[in-house]
Amino acid sequence: MAASVDLVIFGASGDLAKRKILPSLKRLATSDGRSLRVIGAGRSGQTQEQFRDLVSEASGSKDLAATAEWVQLDYGGQSTFAPLNELVAGASNVIFYLATPPETFADILGALGNSGLATRSNPSRRIVVEKPLGHDLESARSLNAQLAEAFGEEQIFRLDHYLAKDTVQNVLAFRFSNSLFEPVWNQTWWRRS
Repeated sequence: MAASVDLVIFGASGDLAKRKILPSLKRLATSDGRSLRVIGAGRSGQTQEQFRDLVSEASGSKDLAATAEWVQLDYGGQSTFAPLNELVAGASNVIFYLATPPETFADILGALGNSGLATRSNPSRRIVVEKPLGHDLESARSLNAQLAEAFGEEQIFRLDHYLAKDTVQNVLAFRFSNSLFEPVWNQTWWRRS
């Protein structure tokens, strides 16, 4: 991790942030000179102290919670992104994490690009998009086009934890429920032959 990172989590008061993202950050909050600041950005009207309590509880790290910031904004209102712009001004690295419903992606991406928070020419600004990346080919292409307007391809990280879920479950069910094929896929079978 670089010397300083601001992680802006859109939808930080939601379930994905509480159960998955914030707990995974516990070990990144260290006292050896590296710094990670979590900035929650969302529509809910919570206070700074409430967000810090949420970060402390979800991550188990009082160090991470001590520097956490909360920004209330309207995803569709570019002017509400001004306080966020002030918070990350001068930061050496900023990662935007979309932990929001897919229908909010277009508004957030538009506001990031129009407010100057993200530019294709600034590689220190990155984005993580998690959720289904579209519900069909057309919507996936539309999302990729929106991402490309504000970010270069090397700045975009896509996480689609649903992409192969059904396929993987079907393969596992086929392997373990079929006594004919399971030994063939078992590593110990090859050692016996």
